[in-house]
Amino acid sequence: SVLSEGIEVFLKRLRRFPKNIRAMGICNILEAKMKEFQDSIPLFQDLKNDALRERHWKKLLELTGKNFEMNPDTFTLDQLFAMELHNFSEVIADITTSAPAVMATLR
Repeated sequence: SVLSEGIEVFLKRLRRFPKNIRAMGICNILEAKMKEFQDSIPLFQDLKNDALRERHWKKLLELTGKNFEMNPDTFTLDQLFAMELHNFSEVIADITTSAPAVMATLR
């Protein structure tokens, strides 16, 4: 995906910095944040699944302890990042893999 390719380019550029720059604390923080974003990309794709219903989103909120307004017109990428979903990859995988299965049994 474009996001995956883009973050990989940024990580490669960061790794090419001189050692004295990479040793700086801010560089370590930046790399950690970029890796968190990279780890979140598959989660974004999973959460885009059309089989997810309101009950799945409520379950996600309950299990993660996060809260957000489920209005696609006002929900922002910044809010998505603030949820730190990379910390809940297993929970998200459980919900997003079960949703299509449930949808298939209802057909």
